[in-house]
Amino acid sequence: VEKVSNYDENFTKRLSKSYLVNTTSNDIWSVCSFTDYMCDAITHFISLLIALCILLFYNVYIGLIVLVFNALYLYLLGSCQKKKDYYLTGQRKQQDKVAEMFAQTLDGTKEIKSFDMYEKLNEYLEINKKNWSKQYFLKRKYWDISKVILPMLIMAAKVITYLIVI
Repeated sequence: VEKVSNYDENFTKRLSKSYLVNTTSNDIWSVCSFTDYMCDAITHFISLLIALCILLFYNVYIGLIVLVFNALYLYLLGSCQKKKDYYLTGQRKQQDKVAEMFAQTLDGTKEIKSFDMYEKLNEYLEINKKNWSKQYFLKRKYWDISKVILPMLIMAAKVITYLIVI
């Protein structure tokens, strides 16, 4: 009852609407894609255990090599994910700033025209655009590593392991 009676009706004035919309849509997407990520992780973990058991029974040294490569893969994948999430947060902050600037521009078009604020708005937009691009490409770098380079590392390790077994 206390939470309802002390409800702050002006919370949307302290938080921008663009921030609320972007945060809500990103949270919904994260919740919806969680099960997909969990299924992928469980499948990879089960296949790792099966391959490790087979290779350990066949040859202990090959099994240990596979274990080291998979542990390295999981460690690098986790660190890439942390970096990707960090830069994605920065990218979203810049996106929120740009969306908020556009909302304010739409609300104050008369003031912008009368005070000739186009130059300052363009400078502000360029700064946010550069910051967004920087965050995006740093995030993309770690995404590429986790989706391209690390699976290639695992495939190369599997090919080498199969060649040794044969």
